[in-house]
Amino acid sequence: MKMLKAAFQALFALVETALVYVAVLHLMGALFRLPWRNWIDDAVWARAAPSVSAVLCMLALYRLTRKRYALPMRIARASESPERFQRWFSAVALSTAPVVLVMGVDRFESLETFHLISASALVASLFNVLWIALTEEFIYRYVLMSRLLHLGVPMLIAVAIQASLFLLGHGKHAFIDPHTSAWYLVGGLTLGTLYVATRSISCTVALHVVVDICIAQTGPASYWLTQRAIDAMRYDWAHVATGIWTLALLGYWFHTSRTRATSPYDLAGRHTVRLLR
Repeated sequence: MKMLKAAFQALFALVETALVYVAVLHLMGALFRLPWRNWIDDAVWARAAPSVSAVLCMLALYRLTRKRYALPMRIARASESPERFQRWFSAVALSTAPVVLVMGVDRFESLETFHLISASALVASLFNVLWIALTEEFIYRYVLMSRLLHLGVPMLIAVAIQASLFLLGHGKHAFIDPHTSAWYLVGGLTLGTLYVATRSISCTVALHVVVDICIAQTGPASYWLTQRAIDAMRYDWAHVATGIWTLALLGYWFHTSRTRATSPYDLAGRHTVRLLR
C-alpha cells in the first residue's frame, strides 16, 4: 500500500513538472520568436536580447513560485559531521569541471584569436549559458525535486528520478555512446545531490553554468557565439570529471546512509522526509 501511494505521489509530481515544462518552453519560444533584429541594429546584441529577456523571465519565475517549490532552510541534524560532509561534497562538485579542464589543456588559442572576441559576443554567449542553466535547473531540480520531496518521496529516489529524466530530456544526443550517457546521468545525479546538500538552487545553477562554459571551450556549442579559449586537450576532461563526480556521489550517499540522518528539510513543520527508506 505504501509503495502504491508513493508511486501515485511521484506520478503527480511528474505530471505537474510536465505542465510547467510545456509552459516554460512556450514562454521561451515566444521570446526567441520576437523580431529583435527589427528593434536592435547590432546583429550580435539582437541575438543576445532574447537570452537576456529569458534570464529575466526565469528569475521572475523563481521569485513568483518560491512559496511552492523552494525547499525550506531549517535544518534538523543530530551532529555537525553531516554538515561538514555536505560542504566537502559541494566543494568537489563545483570545482571538478574547471580544475580538470585547466589541468588537461595542451594548448590555448593564440593571442590573435583572443583579440577576435568581442564584448557583445561574449556577453551574448554568457547570457545564453545562463538562461539554459536557469531553465533546466528550474524544471529538473527546483520544480521536480521539490515536489517529490514535499510529497514524501525518499530523497535518494527523488535524486535518481530527476537525473533519469534529465538524461532523457537531452534526447538522442545523450545516447550517442555510453560515455555520453554516463556524463548526463552522473551530471544529473551530481546536480540533484548538490541541491539537497546545499538547499540552494543558486549552487546548482552555478555548477550548470560552469560546466556549460567548459564544454563550449573544448567543442562546438550552439549557445557559444564567440571563439573558444582552448585549442587542444591532452585528455577528455569530461570523462575525468564524470569519474570524480561518481566517486564523490558514492562517498556522499554512503556517508548519509551510515549516519542515518534525517532530511535537512522540515517541510513547513508538517513532517520530515527521511534520506533513505
